[in-house]
Amino acid sequence: MCRSLAAAGDQVTLIAADDEGARDEVVDGVRVLRVKKRAGRIARMTSTVSDVLSLAEQQDAELFHFHDPEILLRAGAFARRTRKVVVWDAHEDVRNQVKSKHWLPGPSRQLISRMVGYVEDRGVRSISGAIAATPVIARRFVGLREMAVVQNFPMLAEFSGASAGESADRRRFVYVGAISRIRGIGEMIEAIRLSRYDLRLSLAGRWQPPALRDEFSAQAAWAKVDERGQLGREETCALVGAAGCGLVVLHPEPNYLDSQPTKMFEYMAAGLPVISSNFPAWRQIVDQWRCGLLVDPLDPKAVAAAMDWMVEHPDEAKAMGQRGKAAVHSHYNWESEFPKLRAFYRQLIEGRKLLA
Repeated sequence: MCRSLAAAGDQVTLIAADDEGARDEVVDGVRVLRVKKRAGRIARMTSTVSDVLSLAEQQDAELFHFHDPEILLRAGAFARRTRKVVVWDAHEDVRNQVKSKHWLPGPSRQLISRMVGYVEDRGVRSISGAIAATPVIARRFVGLREMAVVQNFPMLAEFSGASAGESADRRRFVYVGAISRIRGIGEMIEAIRLSRYDLRLSLAGRWQPPALRDEFSAQAAWAKVDERGQLGREETCALVGAAGCGLVVLHPEPNYLDSQPTKMFEYMAAGLPVISSNFPAWRQIVDQWRCGLLVDPLDPKAVAAAMDWMVEHPDEAKAMGQRGKAAVHSHYNWESEFPKLRAFYRQLIEGRKLLA
């Protein structure tokens, strides 16, 4: 969002919390201001948010765009103090996200989910508008405030030089993103072990929690894992482009069932076929464009069978990748979504001026 706005000629400042502490820099035309991230979940939700809002209030901006749920609790007061346009970005369904927090006691998740939804509704009513990352999330805000759907699809330019080609390793499977149990790390590694072929699994992302790595790196199949850690965008695109197939076998958690996984569209943008969880929302995409295989994400044997199929049918796998790439170019790209964001900004700013 920030890079696209800056490229379009807008003055953009990004304020974020960082482990390394406060510092300022300009990245791709975006002024980046950082505050020190506090240790501990409670401190981040209170002191860090206060630091971010205090720094934001010092900026001479026409519009403020918040992304973190913790900030939404105080966004209404911020809007009243600054008398500026304030927008909330709902890129997750926070109600369902709470239900997937396994560190919360099971019986409390439903109650906390309803409480979070109530706070979110009140917060959105107190500001100028909301942006939803998917049509499903957008239904949450109908009638509350001005709203736009701006979907988090890949930037075509990022993958223009990273497309899978003849040199792609068809026995290399790639996963990019946060690495955790509910995102399928166990099933992916077990599937590599169960495969009839000598396959490789490339991983790029952070472990959640970090200690989880110790459990899986001790397994025999870990020898077939190529771990890259947290990568920058160029490195990520190159890694994806060198693989033969992309994996997105997230578990059927409430927060994932109706989501639109960015990683799946990034694999498609690079011309990779995908092996995807068989959620109805994802099935609609994969079936419509015939760009991959659907599996039960909780069944490593099913994942392994899909991997073996990709190896045994290289021509059809390649055709799947090309159909997915065509779908991203025609439908699922950031270049078609960005004008919606900028138009929504203009609508809200002009509306504020008329009321002033």
